[in-house]
Amino acid sequence: MSNLGNVVVLKRLADTRWSTHADAIHALSNGYSLIEKALETLMGDESQTRETRHDADGLFRKMKKFETVLLTVFWCDILSEFKKTSKYIQHEDSNLQEVTNQLESLSSYLTDIRNQFDDYESRAIVKSFSEVAEYSDLLKRSKKRSTQVKFYEGNAENTVFSGKECFRINTFLPVIDTLKESLERRAKS
Repeated sequence: MSNLGNVVVLKRLADTRWSTHADAIHALSNGYSLIEKALETLMGDESQTRETRHDADGLFRKMKKFETVLLTVFWCDILSEFKKTSKYIQHEDSNLQEVTNQLESLSSYLTDIRNQFDDYESRAIVKSFSEVAEYSDLLKRSKKRSTQVKFYEGNAENTVFSGKECFRINTFLPVIDTLKESLERRAKS
């Protein structure tokens, strides 16, 4: 706690409230480097249990990944929009038409940011929470895909995506699509 100073303190999440998720990611975003320092201090503190030091080391390593920085920037935006919409919907003066408009606006927002991956990547680099500005796959050995040919198939093609494309296709887009689909399902019910 002494390493965090005046930063909003991270708290346990309540699964049912968007606002707690937004507050948690906002605290992480604003105090990223201080949290890294706190974890580093825990890792080296011999008075801590071995398990605590090990957990701190694992979290520290995750925070050093560029993907974590990118997701922090991305989720901070998304959850702040969900928090604003949620607060508006819960306001006692809201009517059904206004609630519908807010949900449509949130859905439109998700559609808009779907094409803004490069902007989020740039913001993550500029914000530079971490010294690492490369995707973790660039730091690993590449895995070879089996090219075994079966009698009914042609040659298997090796499609290799860059770390950026792999992250965009396997993480960024599915998150947005899942949120949008869930939002539209809830709006209909």
